[in-house]
Amino acid sequence: MTPTKRKIFSIPLNPYTTKEDFDNIFVPFLKKNADWIYDVYFTSRIPPFMQDAMGATFDNEALKQMFNNALALEKATGVRVSATFNNIKVPPTAENLEIFCSNLKYLYEGGLRSMTQPHNHWMMTGTFKELFPELQVKNTVLNRVSCAQDFWNACEAGYDYVNIDRILLRDEEALKSIKKAQLKFQKETGKYVPTALLANEGCRGKCPVMNEHYNINSSSGSRQPGTDKPYFYQKISEVSCPKWRLEDPAYSFKMGNIPPFRADFERLLENVDVIKMHGREGFGLLNDTIKFVESYINGDEELHDISIRGEIEDLKVNDQKLQMWRKHIRTCKFECWDCHLCDELVASAQKKKDQNLGTSIDDLINNFEG
Repeated sequence: MTPTKRKIFSIPLNPYTTKEDFDNIFVPFLKKNADWIYDVYFTSRIPPFMQDAMGATFDNEALKQMFNNALALEKATGVRVSATFNNIKVPPTAENLEIFCSNLKYLYEGGLRSMTQPHNHWMMTGTFKELFPELQVKNTVLNRVSCAQDFWNACEAGYDYVNIDRILLRDEEALKSIKKAQLKFQKETGKYVPTALLANEGCRGKCPVMNEHYNINSSSGSRQPGTDKPYFYQKISEVSCPKWRLEDPAYSFKMGNIPPFRADFERLLENVDVIKMHGREGFGLLNDTIKFVESYINGDEELHDISIRGEIEDLKVNDQKLQMWRKHIRTCKFECWDCHLCDELVASAQKKKDQNLGTSIDDLINNFEG
């Protein structure tokens, strides 16, 4: 099935992309699919935001080049670019707002017309609309918008675009409620505020250390003890994703990623305007994003795997059980404490695979060790 063209993808600009990949892969991808791409978001740093939740460190010359590259990309492809300032650790004071606006002026005068900024206080002052009337302002996904009231509050604060909490990938009722609030706000004010949902970051749903992960990254380079490098290069991170991936056979099924099936994706689009794709940290992630978008545009029923299909195929998961799982996760809300469907699905499939092999994984390991 060929989908109807609409701008539904927000694509990351990876700051580490080589010139060869940028010229030969990324730019041609944007040009070819411009009718599908809402914008390209990029890393930007100006005082007081000299670090963000990504955690990477750049010198001033590199930052200037990144901004110039983004504007050149917009001109070359016709796709709007959007600067990202998402360090919620920067205090939302009036003094910091003044510092930010004085530095933002240079970017605005250079052509920037879209950005993400983290502070509701700043939006509520009306300063951005007064000083930068053509600037689209988004909230950061780090300030959780997880229900209709949160969305309404963001709209009243003045945001032009609202990133909603990624955990709503598995809370269809909350998405419907936000959609209802979105249409009500439009009817009452005449302003339609698009929603966006992060699709493929690969994080565990309702991760217990996500805020601390971003806290470390946002402090990277601050000279505080242990902040000399980003989160996943630090020993403390070993208790989180790396550990879960090794120890939990069903980890991939519990990630906050869109399942790679067209029907599930289309169902999300009934309630969400934009799908924000991941990939600022590495070109491998960005390449997966590119392949996912292309598989959707091509009309594939099974989209490029950004989560679980590899494991589904390897384990030969029973189709009836898989369909039951896909239906269940629409509303499971990542409440894993009272639901073990992901574990049971994988355990059942692994047991059947072991039986077909005539042995178990434990037997194979024991025989190898013997």
